[in-house]
Amino acid sequence: MWGRQLLLPVLLYQVVFLQDVFSYSDDDTTDNKIVGGRYIRIEQVPFQAFVLTDKNTCGGVIYSKKCVMTAAHCVVNTTKVQVRVGFTQWDDSEEKYPYRNGTAIVHEKYNNTDKKHQNFDYDIAIIKLFKELEVDDVRIAIAKLVGSGEQLADGTNCTVSGWGSLRDNSIASAYLKAAYVKKVNYNECKKVFKKQLTPRMVCAGSFYSGGYRFTNVCRGDSGGPLFDTRTKKVAGLTSHLFDCDINLPAAFTNLADPGISEWIKNHTQCEN
Repeated sequence: MWGRQLLLPVLLYQVVFLQDVFSYSDDDTTDNKIVGGRYIRIEQVPFQAFVLTDKNTCGGVIYSKKCVMTAAHCVVNTTKVQVRVGFTQWDDSEEKYPYRNGTAIVHEKYNNTDKKHQNFDYDIAIIKLFKELEVDDVRIAIAKLVGSGEQLADGTNCTVSGWGSLRDNSIASAYLKAAYVKKVNYNECKKVFKKQLTPRMVCAGSFYSGGYRFTNVCRGDSGGPLFDTRTKKVAGLTSHLFDCDINLPAAFTNLADPGISEWIKNHTQCEN
């Protein structure tokens, strides 16, 4: 979850998705190396979910008792999808906080078949669980989402969370972590992502006088929440960035975009 500078305007780094492999670290000495990041408990983000497939690990957001949202690239072309909620660290009892099987529905406009030209648009999927979640509003809660068209104001203080890598090419964290970021102006972010940025995306990063610093998401955080720190409304799902070690904002699936929000409501049958 951090970064250094990218040489612009030539894009020297390939934009990457943020799913991860299956290894993790329980070294709690790394916390002071992640600017803006800290360890938290699930009670602080009870709508956070962990997503495991036969290919990778990701984050997720509890949408209803029946469904969990995540990034499309986390679950597309996978044969097995599981979700775990209610836990802070991977060592927490699996008997008490078990993995739950489900099936993934990927937005029909998401397309990752063109390997030459990476696609990040409509990067959202719904995991429909075979067994409903036992919501207690303490460790397991349904997320509050921004409404359709309810865009966050530029500079809004936001939080990102997940069990993603502590730095690029690093193993994932065994403990849930969070970092503080700000919503970045769309046109400013367009200068970074160029044509790859669409209205179905929202950007956030940690800003200081010298530029963007430590975007605070990395591999394994994909599909996890970007939420307004004050209202706790989830505005985005972690999607992609250039590299974890670059001082540039990250892109998130924009849940306020009608093409995203209406799809969730109308095509997934997830309402409680």
